[in-house]
Amino acid sequence: MQENDLAQKTSKTLRVLVISDTHGSDAAIRRALAVCRDIDVAIHLGDIVSDAKLLRDMMGDRPCYFVRGNCDSYNAAEDELLVTIGGVKMLLVHGHEDGVKYDMMRLYYHALEHEATVALYGHTHVSDIDRAGNVWLINPGSASRPRMGRPRTCALLEVRDGKVYPGIVSL
Repeated sequence: MQENDLAQKTSKTLRVLVISDTHGSDAAIRRALAVCRDIDVAIHLGDIVSDAKLLRDMMGDRPCYFVRGNCDSYNAAEDELLVTIGGVKMLLVHGHEDGVKYDMMRLYYHALEHEATVALYGHTHVSDIDRAGNVWLINPGSASRPRMGRPRTCALLEVRDGKVYPGIVSL
């Protein structure tokens, strides 16, 4: 696993866009960036890596992290990443290898193994924010193909003073 670090200690609130399951929709990425303004960091949780690279290009010199999903088997990206943003350690996965369609236990323990207090995942196309112990389990949903009658969504995390404040944003 590759570990990246954006751990600067700052009193500034860092705004983190989390997006997943865009499945080739440039429009979904553009919509997320238009709705969630003043983003400091972007995260793409897989399906499709070329979308994540577009997001990275659109972020300019601001950090953009991404992992591959189950539809990205031939793309050059990590299966998981650990990043520290504003003092908050986050595990980034797509979720299919952690069985997130069935329950959150494997993901929860995966986060604990890496001492992460936030686990970000996609794969289900259904947004969700939950907390198990001191670990946030956050799924931004799908920005292009939501399921279960849900709207297109992404997540917006605000990180300040070593704490995360998550929210789901309709697109």
